Amino acid sequence: MLGLGIVPVLYGDCVWDVEQAFCILSGDQLVVHLANELNASRVAFGTNVAGVLDGDGQVIPHINNLDSLIGTIGGSDQPDVTGGMLGKLSEIGQIQSPGARVWIFDLGDTEALNRILQNRVLQLEGQVGTLITKEEN
Repeated sequence: MLGLGIVPVLYGDCVWDVEQAFCILSGDQLVVHLANELNASRVAFGTNVAGVLDGDGQVIPHINNLDSLIGTIGGSDQPDVTGGMLGKLSEIGQIQSPGARVWIFDLGDTEALNRILQNRVLQLEGQVGTLITKEEN
């Protein structure tokens, strides 16, 4: 797909598991696995919210230290077997690609989606969701 210029869109599903019979395979887990295998520099998670929200419901524009944030994120207000935003952030913390830039954005926002796909997400053009990077030492 990548060789043809196609951006893979992944999602979770209920799958057969040798040990558990059936289980949920999270789309977040699939994305993280592929990001690590492909040494991805950009990863995007389309959700039903505008990004990672703070206690006042405002989008946090940039996170560079997931560990400091994990204890402050609440649960989802919708049923979510994969752990909601906290589960997503925990998975994102497993991305090993050096310098990877990860976005969480509202997939229903077509302008945000277009900007993500066209790599037009620089601060100068306005914020798209939440950008997550690893803290530089």
